[in-house]
Formats: sequence, structure tokens, C-alpha cells
Amino acid sequence: MEEQLKRLRVSQIKPGRRHRKDFGDLKSLAQSIKEEGLLQPVGVTADMKLVFGERRLRAVRDVLKRKTIIARIVDVSSIVAGEWTENEVRKDFSPSERVAIAKAIEKAMPERRGKSQKFDGLKGRSDDIAANRSGFGNRQTYRQAQKVIANGSSNLILAMDQGRVSISAAALLADADVDEQNAVLELNEKAILQAAKEVRKRQVEREMESQRPKRRKRSKPSKDDAKKVICGDAFDLIPELKNGSINLVVTSPPYCEQRKDYKGVSEAEYPEWTTEWMGLLWDKLADDGSVFIVIRPHIKRGVLSDYVLRTRLALRDDGWTECEELIWLKPDAPPLGSRQRPRRTWEHILWFSKTPKPFVNLKACGRETDRVGFAGSIRFGVGGDSPIGHGQHRSMTNGVARTPDVFTATIGSNGAGIDHPAVFPIALAEQLILTFSQERDRVLDPFCGSGSSLSAAKRLDRDFRGFDVSKKYVKIALSRFESI
Repeated sequence: MEEQLKRLRVSQIKPGRRHRKDFGDLKSLAQSIKEEGLLQPVGVTADMKLVFGERRLRAVRDVLKRKTIIARIVDVSSIVAGEWTENEVRKDFSPSERVAIAKAIEKAMPERRGKSQKFDGLKGRSDDIAANRSGFGNRQTYRQAQKVIANGSSNLILAMDQGRVSISAAALLADADVDEQNAVLELNEKAILQAAKEVRKRQVEREMESQRPKRRKRSKPSKDDAKKVICGDAFDLIPELKNGSINLVVTSPPYCEQRKDYKGVSEAEYPEWTTEWMGLLWDKLADDGSVFIVIRPHIKRGVLSDYVLRTRLALRDDGWTECEELIWLKPDAPPLGSRQRPRRTWEHILWFSKTPKPFVNLKACGRETDRVGFAGSIRFGVGGDSPIGHGQHRSMTNGVARTPDVFTATIGSNGAGIDHPAVFPIALAEQLILTFSQERDRVLDPFCGSGSSLSAAKRLDRDFRGFDVSKKYVKIALSRFESI
């Protein structure tokens, strides 16, 4: 069969009626063509009917807005035969091959693991870029395929590569032992998916059961507190933590350009700075762990800064779940802030986790009351499963009410003589630690300052770790343990 390469006007090519409906990520394909060139021409018949390469044609025509494209003039028995040959006979990369490609891409990147960066025309975390470039599309699918390669039997990996089992189902099955994996693969597609869900359900149940005795048997925190409070940069020290070893993070990082004692972070840089240290923390945090960041934006020339808002959105974009809006109320707050605005008496408590269902004990800080239940008016009768639905039970009982979303802690509770510009109340840290962790859990404050979070953790029989770049503040944090 004689073939010719020609540069044709895209307007001349006639796609006709095609069978492929899903064209995938045309923008990424267009970027690849722009950077690397058109590695594989499209195929057309002598009368300009498209045989193969519709994705490439659309990327060049619709995204890059180019007028011409390199095409191969081919002679096929029919357009349908040519399309089938191009899309079915050719072999795409298997998921396991894509994992190998993605790992090679990550290896080629600069050493900025967990941090946002630019590489090969894309911006983001290294695993996001690798997932995109290797054809997974997103970080989650890439991680699922990695899990199958690491834990799956050879039969399970083969089934995933052949498309008999989806990547997500294979990732669930990878938690089972090899014999069960192989047995499940003998079932039909629907039964395999159901079996995979059952495997995951059992795995979650085993994990929940195993956590209780593990927590009781865990050894008490070491008395050598000096080894747990380290003077150094959180960006250097977080990577040294063991994966999954942190159950709770309670911290108040240096506010944007507000602390002379620390190297200032500008408003423009603050979102990326936060996503970088949070990115390093991702693998270190337990699957049901939480991160709490106490912060509030400042007023500058009469306008509220938006760096906290942009930071919250940046963390969401980076894969973190923002679970709820919480408030720290400080009734005795000093008259800080703009004199043209009301006196500031509260701060944000930003709550992030890797999951929408992190550990929480809503009764730990709840108060005793004889009014547990709803005592609303009939004018709220709206039906449904709302707590104020018409006809629902409105009687009240004695008990412990759920903790509210406003945590009250006075500044005066810190005591006097602590040489730090913004001492974090131990009372606030205690409420957060009681509500969002259990005894023997490990609490981290990567910007520990005077050590309030660490003191609270020690009081409540939690293990703890704290980092700070100031030797002075590390000494203050250690000295505060003496009163516990």
C-alpha cells in the first residue's frame, strides 16, 4: 500500500460520521503537540475523508487554532475498517505501564516532593503532573494503580491491564490476600465489583477493630520531652516523621507579615507557602486525622486582606477536605486591629482533613444539660428529616449536648510572664485535642511557638511533637512543661 505525507488545510478534511465519542483531554494533547510536534499524522483518503486521528485533528483545529496539519494519504477498504484498525487493533499503554511511566516522570522532576511546581508545561504537585502526563488524568487513579502493582497478585495486575477489572475495583481487591484475589477474578464483572466492595468493607471493619486495642497498648509518651520539641524548620522536619504517625495537628502558623520574630511570608506567597507544608504533611497524617489552623486576616488601609480566603481555596484545590468553619471566641481580647473597626474578639479555626469523615468526639467538650433535644416552635413545621421538622419528637432530656462550633478560650488563661508576642491559649488547644483525638494519639504543632498545643497534649495524655525555628521559643515551650 503506497502512502504519502502532505500538509493539508484542516478545513479540507471531512471527519464524517465517527464512532468514537469520548475525546478525552484535548487541551493536554494540544499542549503536547505544541511542545513536541505532531508525532503521528492523521490519516485521510485521497478525497479528504478522515480515516484516523480525530483527536489530533480536533486538538490542532479547535484548541491550537492552526489552519494546516500533516496528514498521511492512505488507501483503506472502508472508513469503518480504518477507524477500527486505528482505535482497536493498536495497543494503548496498560495501567501498569502507565505507572512505570509516571514514576519515571516524577523521578525526572526537581526534588520538591509534595510541593507545587512547574514541569513540562504543567503546574501542580509532582504526582498530579505525572498522573496527567502518563494518561491517568488524576492523582487518585494513579495512586490506586500503584496500590495494585504493590499489593496485587500477578493475576489481578494482568486483569487490570487487560481491562477486565477497573483500576478502582482492582485497588479495592488489592487489600485481600492473594488466594481471595484470584478466586474473585473467576467471577463475572458485576460480581467482581461487588466482591471488591465487600473486601473493602471487611478491611475497614478490621482497621476499626484493631485501632482500639492498639490505642490501649500504645506506650506512654516518653519523659524526655526535649526530644519531642525540636528547633528547626518545619519544611525540613515534617518529612522525617513516620507516615501515618500524626493523628491531629493544632497550630497557629506565623500570620502574613505580622510577626517580626519570624521570617515574613507575603500575602501573595502565603497560599503556596501553606500548600507546600501541608503537602509535606499529607502522608504523615493518619487517614482519619485532622489539621486545625488558627488564623485571621488583617485590615490594610481599610480593606480586609484576602490571603486567608485564597489559602483555603488553594488547599481545597490541592486535595484537602475543608470539613467545617469553626471559631475561637476570646471575650477578653485586647483592643487590637483597626481603630476604625469593631474590637476583634474572634479568629478562624480552619479545619482540614484527607477525608470528609475524620475522627471526632462531639460529646468530649459538650456540656451537661437538661435540654438535650429540640424545643422549637410549631411555626418551623417543614417536615422531612430536618431536626425542626413538623411532627418530630420535641421532648427534652438530660445528657451531654454536642460541642458547638464556637470554642471559647480567654487570653487571660495563659498567665503572665510568657515572652511570646501571640501566646496560644492552652484552654483552646485542650478543647480541640479532646474533641478531635483520643488518648495516646500523637499531636503535632509544626509552628509551636511557646508550646501551648504541646502543653495541652501532655496534660491530656497524648503523645506530641513540636517544631519551631526559634531556640528561644523552644526553651519557653519546654519550661512550660514543668507546671504540668
